[in-house]
Amino acid sequence: WITKPGSITFRDCEWVDFTHSRGPIMLDFFDIFSSNELVVTFEDCRFHDNQYFGFGAQTALVVANSDQTRMVFRRTVFDKNNMQWNNTSPESRTHVIE
Repeated sequence: WITKPGSITFRDCEWVDFTHSRGPIMLDFFDIFSSNELVVTFEDCRFHDNQYFGFGAQTALVVANSDQTRMVFRRTVFDKNNMQWNNTSPESRTHVIE
């Protein structure tokens, strides 16, 4: 859960077999008094065989929740992630990235 402005790069990382996750990868920076940004880059990463059940407003595996947060994905693969069991709301859709 990232809540501060700045720049973070994940390189050659792997997120695998999250089956009982309590929350997604949450990028949660917002400050109405500044123009700062949080920029998170995933480079040469792989998300595979994850299952996220979702709850509340968090309907995705990777969530950024403001205009001051940017996500950059370079050569990153999403493979065999099961979002089917995300039952936050019958009307909601499930996403890998939101």
